[in-house]
Amino acid sequence: MPTSVPPAQWIVLFIVHAADDQSRFYSEQLFTRLLQANSSPDVRVFVLRSTYDYADNTRTHAHLFEIVSEYGRPKIKRVYPDGFNPLDLSKDNLAKKSFGSMGENINLGDPSVLQIILNRVRDFVGTDDKGNYPKVMLFTWDHGCAFGIFDPVQYEIPTARPIKSFPGTDMLMIRELANAIKHSLVKVDILVMMNCWMQSIETNDQLKDCVEVLVAPETSIDWLGYDYISIINTLIDDSAKAKAITLNYFNYFYLNTLASTIIKSTNTMYRNIDGTTPIDIKLDELVLSATRPGSPLLQALKEQIRGLAHSLTANLDADIDQVAKARNAVYELTQEFGGGGKPWCFIDIFELVTKLQDNGISFTYSAFMIDLKNTLKVDPTGFVVAQQKGKNRTSLGGLSICFPNNKAFVNSKFYQTYYSPDSTNPDIRISFAKTAEEWPLFIDAAIKKDKIFPSAVNGKNYSMTLTHSVHMDSDVYITSMMGSFKEESKDWMIVDTDIDSLPLKNFRLICDVDLNVNKNRVRIDSLVPKCTTKMGGQVVELSVGRGAGNGKNTGVGNGKNTGVGSGKNTGVGELIRSYALEDDRDV
Repeated sequence: MPTSVPPAQWIVLFIVHAADDQSRFYSEQLFTRLLQANSSPDVRVFVLRSTYDYADNTRTHAHLFEIVSEYGRPKIKRVYPDGFNPLDLSKDNLAKKSFGSMGENINLGDPSVLQIILNRVRDFVGTDDKGNYPKVMLFTWDHGCAFGIFDPVQYEIPTARPIKSFPGTDMLMIRELANAIKHSLVKVDILVMMNCWMQSIETNDQLKDCVEVLVAPETSIDWLGYDYISIINTLIDDSAKAKAITLNYFNYFYLNTLASTIIKSTNTMYRNIDGTTPIDIKLDELVLSATRPGSPLLQALKEQIRGLAHSLTANLDADIDQVAKARNAVYELTQEFGGGGKPWCFIDIFELVTKLQDNGISFTYSAFMIDLKNTLKVDPTGFVVAQQKGKNRTSLGGLSICFPNNKAFVNSKFYQTYYSPDSTNPDIRISFAKTAEEWPLFIDAAIKKDKIFPSAVNGKNYSMTLTHSVHMDSDVYITSMMGSFKEESKDWMIVDTDIDSLPLKNFRLICDVDLNVNKNRVRIDSLVPKCTTKMGGQVVELSVGRGAGNGKNTGVGNGKNTGVGSGKNTGVGELIRSYALEDDRDV
């Protein structure tokens, strides 16, 4: 229904998943930056932030904030839930603490939850006197996992699990994000993803019916993210100009120009970072693309890839060595995922086809290469409307595709469920895998030839389980023992190993441990376990990781190795606890 407040031209909504210390730290920096942007009733900025509870860090909650201006200064105002009093412990008051009812954990991986929240934002802003809602710029913020965001594993669980012991949620699949948008906002004008590896043909295909322009990294992206201040200020300035000249600037080419501005301002921000600032993804390594998911050129590219896959499969017996050389020669976009610097599954489409051609595959690629270059050419009327490619990544086209190089990933439940042609539930497969099935059929056939392995393997991964016993008398102490041990084979399958045959017999295991005790249970929240031992004269270090990639150390708050992007030591220092985000005090 129309609102009594003058209607906004834009809604800018951040969906922030801050499930561990690391992401929580950087999400608080995001608030700091948003408070530095200009303010205008034409552009309303909201932040939906899901994080753990300081008072009970095994639970999550979600608040919706708006960045407002009061008495000439910026302020973070909580929009929902409204009226929560942090000093009131009554059941009715505690029920106002989050979007969920009392006792629930907020799960942003549940599309029905996200749909409710998006509808609430839309209804809160309201419409103009003609019943039109504002344009929408949506930011997704946290880790990316190529097929989805917020968690590296898809669980399909109704509520988020206890958060500090397992900093995860139910992965929000891109299909689920698209469905939540379609049943609430209907369409998003610009979706900006602060999530690694999301600029893929698979992502675009899922969003083709509900997103006009997608801005996302093909590579990893740093927590630095985008130049949010510049983006909001640009929207405000453009809205003022549009009203002054009574111009309808919400058109096709304006969105392209805006996408280009987002990428250019991000370039400038990364370029101006001084050498002492701890960022892991440098401008020279970053590839950002702005695409039109609904463009007919995307559909034409799908048809080209279907033809390519069909030809490769038909000639695979003769060409497998050349295919393997081409696959092993490309840059591994997802090399940080999975621990140990091992590649994962996503590579650049353009670079792959170039390497296939360089390796003399019998199939003629000339026409395909011309079409591919035209499709990935930056053009305001094309599929790619803006782009940034770091000088170390100029061989990439800016759009990735799934092509695993190891059996461990191909045999994983994740791949088997959402990509493989042998999926037991075809209805929930990635849309690209269903409508361009020739490609996953080619992947399966190629992997079975046992030729596609990385050209270099950086060490070996091990997996072990520990069982713990907590003893409580006058003191509390924990005893642990190894339950199982697995090691990585040459094709990266993790196989069981006889514990008695291990070269690692006696070693020290040092853990930072939080013990959460209430009347019903004792919970161990282990933060950064670290184990060192000597084997064959070498020091072996084992680390148990957290966060996206499932093999990185976080430990933010103690100056420990965070592994943001590439496992470098950032030395962030103490976690800033912004209590104003927990109650109604001003920031």
